[in-house]
Amino acid sequence: MLRSLITSLCLTAILISYHPAAKAVEPVTADRLRETLNGRSLQKKQRLLDGLMQVREFNETQTRALAESVQSFLASPNEPTPADLQTLYLLQRGTPEAASPSLIAGLRHSDPRVVQLSLDGVKFHTPATAFDQLTGLVTHKTFSQRYGFRRAVIDAVAAYRTPAAVGFLIEQLPAFDGQLEYVAVLHLQQLTGQTITNSAEDWKTWWASVAPEDRGPPSGEAVPQQDTPSLKGQWNGPLPKFYDIPIFAKKVVFIIDNSASMLSRQDGETRSERAQKELSEAIEAMAPDVEFNIIAYNHLVDFWNRSLLPASVAAKSSAVQYTYALSPFGKTASYEALSLGLSFDPNTELVVFLSDGKPTAGSLVEPLSILHAIWKQNLFQKTTIDTLGIDTVGETEEFMEYLAEQNYGAYTKIR
Repeated sequence: MLRSLITSLCLTAILISYHPAAKAVEPVTADRLRETLNGRSLQKKQRLLDGLMQVREFNETQTRALAESVQSFLASPNEPTPADLQTLYLLQRGTPEAASPSLIAGLRHSDPRVVQLSLDGVKFHTPATAFDQLTGLVTHKTFSQRYGFRRAVIDAVAAYRTPAAVGFLIEQLPAFDGQLEYVAVLHLQQLTGQTITNSAEDWKTWWASVAPEDRGPPSGEAVPQQDTPSLKGQWNGPLPKFYDIPIFAKKVVFIIDNSASMLSRQDGETRSERAQKELSEAIEAMAPDVEFNIIAYNHLVDFWNRSLLPASVAAKSSAVQYTYALSPFGKTASYEALSLGLSFDPNTELVVFLSDGKPTAGSLVEPLSILHAIWKQNLFQKTTIDTLGIDTVGETEEFMEYLAEQNYGAYTKIR
């Protein structure tokens, strides 16, 4: 369906596809790029950069102009400005030959934001000379501190689709848990065609047992990548489930629609009653090392706790009580709920967003505006957003699907 339209990493391609009425941007010459990016007018620079966000790809001369601006701030002792970071982000849409040297240089920068944006660009272009630098980033101090940084490294390595990438992922797998372990296993399955899941020992045994030329599907080529890959095989160990969707994350926020439409009935129960049952069962099944929170939203946004809490017996009991006390009313402030869900903890691995209708309240209600704002907020955090739509159709379903797609998640239609 809509997944087939998403063919690049850039948000703009998503937004333009989502909104066919979006106008094409007039071509920008390399000379104009240099003149504006090197000029003193911050307003002109920002206006140009915002316009370039609508460009799907840059030609060779445009890419070189962007790369020159990136190289300039990389060599500066000053902290990169928002405009510098935006220029670096845009560079991933350039030609590989002109963009790669600057992206590789960015991997060595002292600012982890620069490193992470460079990782996203390297993931897109996969220059061969960058691979050793990627694998070396496991010793970067931010690797152990930030989930989003770890995921950026893992995703960039996996993009190379080589035996070296497989070996690295297998080597690192014992250190991963939660959502990152799940992501690494998905990458390994995609790269090798194997159905081994989260047994690091089984992956090591398989790796050691086969010749280099056999470390993949029978054809010798990696299996085609899917837009939304699914796990093959049985996960080792119990997993909580929400509407039959397994929860792998160790830090998770549930966002539950509590608007008046959740009072609609089907099969003898309201949508809200079903959601309360599903959420309480997921909470009860959580392991003690999982941290979680709950947001309930209508035109107001409420939350169970001010931060994520470990799933202790007492916390589970309190959360279940909160869940069954929900009483639907009002409209639907989707943006406020999503933004808050990403704000509790910068290392949140998963947000589960349940809704039965389109946004109708709050500071942002237009789907494109919400998509852009959430993408921007989640750019470095890289939290997975899984969306579940209850009886959603048309524009609402498209919004839910795109929200998941641009935030590493999957959309599931309920009923």
